[in-house]
Order: sequence, then C-alpha cells, then structure tokens
Amino acid sequence: MDFSPHRGMHEGRSPSLQDTTMSSSHTQKNRGDSTPLPPINERLAFLRPSRELLEYYRKKIAEFDEEHEDLVKQLEQYKATFEEQADARLEQLVGVEDSVIVQLQKRACAFAWLVSHPIAHLRPFLLFSDNLKSPLTGNHLE
Repeated sequence: MDFSPHRGMHEGRSPSLQDTTMSSSHTQKNRGDSTPLPPINERLAFLRPSRELLEYYRKKIAEFDEEHEDLVKQLEQYKATFEEQADARLEQLVGVEDSVIVQLQKRACAFAWLVSHPIAHLRPFLLFSDNLKSPLTGNHLE
C-alpha cells in the first residue's frame, strides 16, 4: 500500500478535502516553520472535490434555495399585510379629517353670517330669545 501524502485514501480517485488537508499538515510538519505555505485560496484552487462532496453541497444549496424562496414569500405576505393595514389606517384618518373639515365649514358659515349682519338686525332675535323664558322656572327654553 502507498502511504504517500500525494495519494488519496482510495485508489483511482482524486484526493478529497480531508485527504488533502491531512497531506498538507503532514507536508507542513516535514517542511518545518521556515517555509510559509501558499495562501489558502491557491491551495483550494488545486483541489478536486469528490463526487460525494459535490453532491452534498448541491443538496445544501438546493435546501438554502428552498428556504430563501420561503422567506421571500413570507416577506411578500408581511408586506401585503402591512400595506393593507396602512391603507385602512389612512382611510380612517381621511374620514376623520373630512368630518373635521365639515364641522369647520359649518362654523365658518355661521361666523360669516354673524359678521355680515349688523347688530341692529340681531336685536329682534335677542328680544325674541328673552321672551322664550319658561313661565315656571324663568329659564330660557331651548
């Protein structure tokens, strides 16, 4: 059996990540600390992953893609719900504002009428109001 660090654990296939890691640590011990290792990206560029490793990562990527799609769907549902609630709230606020505007318009009309009529025209109404006192209590009838 060949136990060289450049050979994989199984005959006839390219070394896996584990095999290469074991061989690089073995080579590093033989070299000592005097020679620096090339950067990890360079070392990983020469690796040929096993079919099992590739299949594992394909499955993981597929799982993450499904999870991503589910999360995107949830976010879209949250967005739709938020927009519906915001629209309902805006409609409610517009309704309140409309009623406030109507009340202000009524009061403005009444004030405009009072301002446009001299006090002499109002005197008969004031006298009539004084005559509407209740004979039993002395209070004004309303």
